[in-house]
Amino acid sequence: MNRYKRIKDQIMVPSKAAQRQLREKIEATRPAPRMNPWLKRTACLLLVLCGTLGVLQFLSQSAVRYSIIPFENLQDYFLHGIDAFVLARVTKMRMACPEIDFPPIEYKQKGTIEILDWAYGQPLDAQNQMTVVQYLRGGCTGERKRNLLRKGAVYLLPLLEYEGKYYPIGDFDTLFEVDEQGNIHSHSEYEAFAAYDGKPYGTLLEDVRSFVRDEPLLPEYPQLYRMLRNTNTMAMAEITITGPESKERNEYNHMVKFRQAQVEQVLFAGNQGELPAQISLKTSVWHKDENIFTQPGDRYLFFVDQYEGQFIMEAHRAAKINADGTLTPLTEDGNAFSELAGMTVEQVQALIDKAG
Repeated sequence: MNRYKRIKDQIMVPSKAAQRQLREKIEATRPAPRMNPWLKRTACLLLVLCGTLGVLQFLSQSAVRYSIIPFENLQDYFLHGIDAFVLARVTKMRMACPEIDFPPIEYKQKGTIEILDWAYGQPLDAQNQMTVVQYLRGGCTGERKRNLLRKGAVYLLPLLEYEGKYYPIGDFDTLFEVDEQGNIHSHSEYEAFAAYDGKPYGTLLEDVRSFVRDEPLLPEYPQLYRMLRNTNTMAMAEITITGPESKERNEYNHMVKFRQAQVEQVLFAGNQGELPAQISLKTSVWHKDENIFTQPGDRYLFFVDQYEGQFIMEAHRAAKINADGTLTPLTEDGNAFSELAGMTVEQVQALIDKAG
């Protein structure tokens, strides 16, 4: 008998009722793809210069290729964003044509995995196969080697989806491989992952499921979960614009806009300090998608970032409060409020209270 077929045959299949319940939940709140155009342009530079996790709250295609985020425990996967966690066998793997990008040439391998079991992120129309892409090197220098998937091997994989393809996440520091006996080898020096070495693969699958069950915002509101749980959490506040916009060019000749605002209420305090009742909001306009057009009386819900004594308002972390009290995110892709569109401020507050 094929050694991997033995692993597949050992998997306990959940009841049809349990599968249906899970799929109904996911279908009702399936989030939009998490893309942050600003991060796409500047992630590598900011990682080197700033060392801040604040720029990593939404993964993009560039983050898949270049990020040097250390994944040290299960929570890190969810804090930095995954779309699925699966037990899978690699059925095909080949070198793909290099891409001309930044760095100038990127070598990658592309293949197919057979899904043996899901621990997280199973969609309603789940297929038993996925296309996976893995860049051979990464990090800001483009020289750091990854733990590469091999044809015929079985893995427990955290995955990020982008345009119908899936990318293994955390493959610098760990990659959970399953041996012929169904036991885990983590390829990791981190204690939380190395502790799984030699244990049955089901141990890790159940730990992932337990983690999701213990976090009331997962899997329905993963973006909100990350914003609230990140180590550099920002305050979420409802504000009213009280004055007209003013603008000027900063020392780098980039346009900067300022707007005066009144803080109506703070839904989540974060850990960056208390907000005063009146604040001046700063927006650096690097791209047309970051432009925020406001009028006195406009109301917004946003995550406010305090930096060097200034309060930063960015379009991808803001939603307008409409006349009927519902939210409309200011950007279509990668917005912190995309999965909360159509909710009221009161409903968002209830979710935050639920999360504890």
